[in-house]
Amino acid sequence: MEDFASTGIGREFVALPSPTQARAGAGGHPCQGLYWTPSGARPKTAVIATHYNVDFAEHYIAPYFATRGFGFLGWNTRYRGAEDLFALEHALIDIAVGMKWLRDEARVERIVILGNSGGGSLMAAYQAEAVASTLAESAGTRVKETLAQMPKADLYISLNAHPGRPDVLTNWMDASVVDETDPAATDEYLDPFRAENAPPYSADFITRYRAAQRARNQKITDWAKRELARLNAAGIPDRVFPLFRTWADLRFMDPAIDPSERPVKCILFQCATDLSAGLDAFDSGTIDVVVTDMKLPAGETNGLALTRMIGNGRARAPVILMTTYPELLEGEVALPGSVLCNPLEIAELCREIKARLAQ
Repeated sequence: MEDFASTGIGREFVALPSPTQARAGAGGHPCQGLYWTPSGARPKTAVIATHYNVDFAEHYIAPYFATRGFGFLGWNTRYRGAEDLFALEHALIDIAVGMKWLRDEARVERIVILGNSGGGSLMAAYQAEAVASTLAESAGTRVKETLAQMPKADLYISLNAHPGRPDVLTNWMDASVVDETDPAATDEYLDPFRAENAPPYSADFITRYRAAQRARNQKITDWAKRELARLNAAGIPDRVFPLFRTWADLRFMDPAIDPSERPVKCILFQCATDLSAGLDAFDSGTIDVVVTDMKLPAGETNGLALTRMIGNGRARAPVILMTTYPELLEGEVALPGSVLCNPLEIAELCREIKARLAQ
């Protein structure tokens, strides 16, 4: 458990009812979060950040604000982890609960709302509604009165915010899907992984691909509306259906479309499909931590041998070796890193990566 007290940071758990929901189903408060401050201090300026779905209580930026003298309220609405139930009016009302707590209980004089990632459009919507309400016109009495009383922020900051889920998720769709019930059915003319279409993608291919993405989205939307009408007529509220191949933005494969220093063919991590590619990636100087399994693809060496290759005449980097058979490592006196035993939780792996990056 991280010891924030030793770093001069204080954290306070805040749990409150909402004007439109006193308690959640299991009895907890629908509005919850952590208030980060310099230990023993009452900042006059505080930041509040909320996401429509992701838990922001322990947001990565919170300690950075707190160590610089600001308060930071990582705030969650009733829709944390429940995006399928999301309703904008009630989400804004829940954010207002956090805003009022900062004013009335934390005694903050200035509030900054931070729109980060998917919370960018949500927090912008909050400020817009607080300044000039538009949702209240069509709302019921209690919701209308609550929306009309939302406190305004003194500043809005957009940080690494995307333009909104409709745009982002459409741009991630694989435009070459031809049958939503068959994940393998592909239009080769639009297949971004086909050799003839390979990056760098032509301007013509990008135009055709983007148009096909929007067409796929619209086709799904039209079907969903018809299907809901059919189900509702039969007294059925909804149904589940799979959506295949939604991680195919051309920018993931062609860095020339949206230039940056990110490695090619990756989103968050640089992935190697074989030993040679892994060593080449390491030699490129862009790797800070190596994560490998003991068992590698057929015909390749094992993960332990790979870690030795990395340390042999190459710049050293922390290595995390995963294995189902830790007994195979008995007798190894100088492992070039840490060992995690399968099966392991993603959270455990993330903690280990974080620890190695901090070395």
